[in-house]
Amino acid sequence: MIIGAVVIALCMLPFVIMGSNKKKRKAQLLKSLSEIAAGHDCKITRHEFFDQFIIGLDDAGSYAFFLKKSKDDEVSEYVDLSVVQKCKVVNSSRVAGGNVIITDKVELSFLSVDKKNPDKKFELYTSEESMQLTGELQLAEKWAEEVNLLLKAIQRKK
Repeated sequence: MIIGAVVIALCMLPFVIMGSNKKKRKAQLLKSLSEIAAGHDCKITRHEFFDQFIIGLDDAGSYAFFLKKSKDDEVSEYVDLSVVQKCKVVNSSRVAGGNVIITDKVELSFLSVDKKNPDKKFELYTSEESMQLTGELQLAEKWAEEVNLLLKAIQRKK
């Protein structure tokens, strides 16, 4: 029985360590995103984690924040939603081999009210970093919808 318990504990140990590391990574990403938001006098009120990134909103200050960390790089972006007309999903894909669709990039694009200002983009997925999509497109669609609802609320206040 003791040997069985030890074997079971050894088999479970990697999963426990992986879960602990994932929690630490999420906490560190949220802390970093909150620090970026604090630099703009904002507070993250809604957020969502994905494998290598976190996206968040400050509903009161009307800002969107994005932080993507990889082994070699860290990208942080923010958008003042008071100067944004619309948020949309940009799915850059191509057809290969007849009818196979290959997605190269998935981005959240924030279209500026003033055409002189460039549109801002949060790059959620690129085929250079990952071989296949694992839910980034659905996440982008969800957040585009949430941002557009917040934009409607901002426009009603004006």
